[in-house]
Amino acid sequence: MEKEDVIEIVQINGELDVKGKSSRATRWSLVINGEEIDEERAFIPIPERGEKRNYTIIVRNDILAKQLLQYRLTIFPDNLAKVIFKQPIGEYDSFEPRFRAINFRDNGEVVFTFMSAISVYNWNRYYTINDYLEILRSIGPVRYPGFFVQYGEDLMDDLYERGAMEAYLRFPYNGIDKRGIEVMEELKEICYLIYHEAILSFSQKDKHSVEVVLDLPPNVKVACEQYLLYFVQFLKDLGIEASSELKHDAGQVLFSVTPTNKGEALDKIRTALEVYLRLPSGRLAVASNDPVEIQRLSANILHLQSQLMLAHAMIQHKDAAIQLQQATIQKQQRLLAENEITQSVVDITPKKAEDKEEFLGGALALTQIEKGGVRVNLAEIFRMLKRWFQED
Repeated sequence: MEKEDVIEIVQINGELDVKGKSSRATRWSLVINGEEIDEERAFIPIPERGEKRNYTIIVRNDILAKQLLQYRLTIFPDNLAKVIFKQPIGEYDSFEPRFRAINFRDNGEVVFTFMSAISVYNWNRYYTINDYLEILRSIGPVRYPGFFVQYGEDLMDDLYERGAMEAYLRFPYNGIDKRGIEVMEELKEICYLIYHEAILSFSQKDKHSVEVVLDLPPNVKVACEQYLLYFVQFLKDLGIEASSELKHDAGQVLFSVTPTNKGEALDKIRTALEVYLRLPSGRLAVASNDPVEIQRLSANILHLQSQLMLAHAMIQHKDAAIQLQQATIQKQQRLLAENEITQSVVDITPKKAEDKEEFLGGALALTQIEKGGVRVNLAEIFRMLKRWFQED
């Protein structure tokens, strides 16, 4: 029978010197399975009086943080109020939520907290900080019942006196028989979904745009972004004037396309973008006498394909050198083989209408292009798109 893990908070009484004076104050220590954890790794402030749960553990060490999250929530002491995990240096560089704390309630409920650290000096959005907090408060409970946002009562004072503030995104949870890491990873996905929906909602509200969110690996990000930016020229060759914007947020790429003419149907631009993103997946069929627009498009696709092939070769070399696990190698190779730019799409707005299952009356099924080895006739696709945009 395996020995159960034990987490305790132990009071260490103060020490007296030879004159009877205190040489060291009373302190409290975290003890895990009989091992006292030093204050460099975890610090316990003086407990609050009169409360059943009156202890706080401030975790200062990444290894200890990972260790604590491996334990089931049921083994934490009954007198523990919360565990706070230290934040990395540069926490105000991005207001992307980060895991911050676990709060234990008397009713047996556990609240997992993610913190969005906001800096006035780094805020370059076209919406206000207050707008961001309000949209979180409206979207969050829809995605996760019980979700709530907390921040200091003196919000404006914090922003203008300190130049920064912290918003706490809290998720009450009842499954305390689970390990902390399991709950944290589960809620992290929901937290990021709420966060990204909040960001996207401003774009949908204020712009007549098509927007796509991509999670691109660093080794192919530059090449994929160059290909994305060419889409405006692709639309121009089709007779559509538009502008584009490329932003980075929380490690993801937000690419938006806004037609100059507000009368342009966004569903057509969205479909054109879907086709455009899938073109690198196929084998190009281009003739030497094709128009310059086709030759230019072909050159951009071939450039992206060559960059993906180079990244693929570098991954193979790196993996061979450090002997990564075979599962990781296969996953990276599969993503590159299936067109990294389409595999990285997280979301695209506006959503496709239900009656838009086929493109151009079935002349080109979008799913066909995805399959490796499909021959893509750029000139024919280009002509069909151009005729389609000219239709009323």
